[in-house]
Amino acid sequence: MTQPDTTLLKQAEYARHRHCSREAVRNAVASGRITTFGPDKLIDPELADTQWQRNTRVRVRSASADNTIPAANVPPVAAASVSYDEARRRRELAEASMAEMKQEELSGDLIRVDVITRHLARKIATMRDAFLQIPLRLAPVIAAETDQAKIHAMLETEIVRAMALVNGATDPEGTAP
Repeated sequence: MTQPDTTLLKQAEYARHRHCSREAVRNAVASGRITTFGPDKLIDPELADTQWQRNTRVRVRSASADNTIPAANVPPVAAASVSYDEARRRRELAEASMAEMKQEELSGDLIRVDVITRHLARKIATMRDAFLQIPLRLAPVIAAETDQAKIHAMLETEIVRAMALVNGATDPEGTAP
C-alpha cells in the first residue's frame, strides 16, 4: 500500500498554516481561489499560498498617506495589474469627483453638455427657419422696387428681424408685414 503524500494538508491544517479561519479556507476552496486534490480536498500549502496571494483581495486598511494622491496624478494602468487598494482608492476619488460635479451643477456653476447641445440645436433650427422665410416675405416687394438703397434697407431689416427671432423676440419692433 502506498503512503499518502505528507506535504498535502487538510483544510483545518492549512487554516492553521495560514493563521486564518477554517471558514476562510473553505470559502477559498468553494470559490476556486485555491486548488484541492482528491476526494478529501487536501491542499498543497506551497501552491495554495501562491494562489491565495494571487486570487484573494487584500482587506481594507485604515487611511494612510498613499490615499491622499489627487485624481489628476493617477496614471492609467492595465486592470490586471491594479491592486484592490488602488482600485478602491480610484473608485473613492471618482465618487468624490462625481459628488463635486453634482454640487456644481445644482449651484449653476456647471452645465451638462446634453442640455447645451439641445439648446443650441433649437437655436440653430429657429435661425434656419427665420432666414429661410426672408426670400418668401421679400421677393414680391423687392421685385417691384427699383431703388437699390430701399432694397438694401429692406434686406437689412429682415435680417435683423430674423436674428431677433433667434434671440426670442416674437415680433421685434413690430416689423411684421
